Amino acid sequence: MRPKRYPYQKNKLIIHSKNAKTKIELDSRKITINVEEIDIENLANEISKVQLAKEKGVY
Repeated sequence: MRPKRYPYQKNKLIIHSKNAKTKIELDSRKITINVEEIDIENLANEISKVQLAKEKGVY
């Protein structure tokens, strides 16, 4: 997946997969995820890793 930035959307990041089955939009106050299937356990693990990294000051 490759991030795309649009100049008229300063605070928005849109990520598409090559097969267009996955789309993630990061806006200033919300996250929109459009996919056919989400592995909730894996997603929860990734979110907790990011939260731990933020607490440790890695990001």
